[in-house]
Amino acid sequence: MSSVLSSPSPWPQLPRDYLGGVDAAYPDEDPTNDLLLGMAELDRGRAYLAYAEYRSVAALYDRLVAAREDTDGFVVDGFADAAARISKLRGTSRGAAETLLNDAVALRDRLPEVSECLRDGVIGPWHAQKAVSRTDLLAESSAAPAVDADIRGDPAHQARSVEQSQVPRHADFDKLYPSDRIVFRHDPDAVRERRQQALDDRRMWTHPREDGT
Repeated sequence: MSSVLSSPSPWPQLPRDYLGGVDAAYPDEDPTNDLLLGMAELDRGRAYLAYAEYRSVAALYDRLVAAREDTDGFVVDGFADAAARISKLRGTSRGAAETLLNDAVALRDRLPEVSECLRDGVIGPWHAQKAVSRTDLLAESSAAPAVDADIRGDPAHQARSVEQSQVPRHADFDKLYPSDRIVFRHDPDAVRERRQQALDDRRMWTHPREDGT
């Protein structure tokens, strides 16, 4: 596999429309308001790049994990292989690569409407990650599609947000997309089971010292 670094990056030639009309080489020549609007457009671009990454990673999962499960049954080996490839390519930890794989599959299969919001720049990558983590207990639940639709919210509101480039801030996510309450409304048993499991898993260890404490 040849490295993408062996050829010049095409990104400096990206049309200015994708940067909110700001020339990244000479931003000091643009008005302050244009710079701020450009940053909002960059947020949408960042969201789309995350969406594209998740889609590619999910395809890798299908080839290296799901397909391998059908042929030799070594699911763990396939997942480890996929994580190792991503980790080596990115220069990141194996744990980070595994999280990326899990998030990519969850967004595609469990939260496709949330994934569309990410694609359109309505939410940012951090919002998508939070939605995945808050709905992990629905991985095998029939309530997942309803929760996905509720987290996505009202389509008309989302369209207005995109039109006005008003991507929700970190602090606004729980107000606009209250994932915990939505999950509880659709599958309260799953929430109760997760809570009970957390209580059951609580432990305390003691180690006696030589002085008797």
